[in-house]
Formats: sequence, C-alpha cells, structure tokens
Amino acid sequence: MRPFPPRGITPEVRQLWERLREELGYLRACWQTFKQLYGTEDSVSVLNATARGAFALIGYLFRRELMAGVCRLTDPQAQGKNENLTIDRLLHVLCEHSADKDVIDRLSALKNEIDKLLPPIRERRNKLFSHLDLRVALDPTTIENVKSEHLDEVIRLLGEFTQEAHGYITGAWLDLEVAIPGSASHLVQALREWNRPATR
Repeated sequence: MRPFPPRGITPEVRQLWERLREELGYLRACWQTFKQLYGTEDSVSVLNATARGAFALIGYLFRRELMAGVCRLTDPQAQGKNENLTIDRLLHVLCEHSADKDVIDRLSALKNEIDKLLPPIRERRNKLFSHLDLRVALDPTTIENVKSEHLDEVIRLLGEFTQEAHGYITGAWLDLEVAIPGSASHLVQALREWNRPATR
C-alpha cells in the first residue's frame, strides 16, 4: 500500500473517486442491512411473526434497489450522449492519468470478474425494473432468478475493487464495514424481544 497518492492523481480524479466511493458505500450499506434482516432463518422468522406482508415487501424493494445499484455502478462510462459515473469511467480516467500498469491490470481483472456475473442482474433490471417487458411481465420465470449468493459475490468483488482503487488513489486503507447507528440487527433483536411471550 502506498503511503501517499501517486503522481497523476489530480483533484479532478480524486473528486470523481470520492463520489463513486459514496455510491459503492451506499450499495454496501444496503446489502449489509438486507443481510441483517433476511440473512438467517431466525431473523426472517422474527420479521414474519411481526409483520409478514410488510417485511416481504421491504425485502423485495431491497433486492430491486441492490440489483439496480449494481447496474448503475457497472454501466458503460457513456451511453449515447450521456456520460455515467461508473467503475468503467474510473478505469478510463486512471488509464489516462496513471502510469502504474500493475494497478490498472488488477482493477481491470476485478472488473472482468464482476462483468461475468452481471448478465442475469442486468436482464432483470432491464426487463422488470427499468422497463416492463411484456413476455417477462406475464411470466417472470422466463428469465434467470438472481439468488442472494450471486449478489453477495458481485458485491464482494465490488468491495475488492473499492479497496484497491481507494488504496491507490488516496494511499490509505478503506474499511468496507459500514457503521450504521441503530443497525437492522438492533431492529431484529427488538422485535424478537417484543414477540417473546411474557413470563407470568
């Protein structure tokens, strides 16, 4: 890990990275909260015992936002006349400003691994979330389901990309754990206590 930012990391590059890092952090915070709520059979049973329908809808909305968030961060750097803030753009900018081929190669390899996992997520985003494809709307089983394990792997790789890029651009280590005051695990515990039969 470098103790200071390398040459070529201009204020503009730093600004681009800081904004992209915020989005990556938001995605991780959503995923962390989702896992605290729905990651174990015990927590799901607590939610179901409290308000099954409401928490089922909340879980569905979380999954939609997670898949949309993954797509936002991994979209092409430009689509038509519109430019996007994505990891693809960050790589493009770093290639222009940095001579460190090893770092670029590591980030590119991580992006390639992420890209391999994107097709079912993108298809779901494109055909059910951003648009309502007639065939898929009438029969959602015509496209591949995206399991939590699949999302977990994509977000893990995005985390590795984040740490690698942050270390190179800033010269500092980045802790990927998102500190959320009043986390969802506290909510599950409070609901568990609320549902516990009163002792006489």
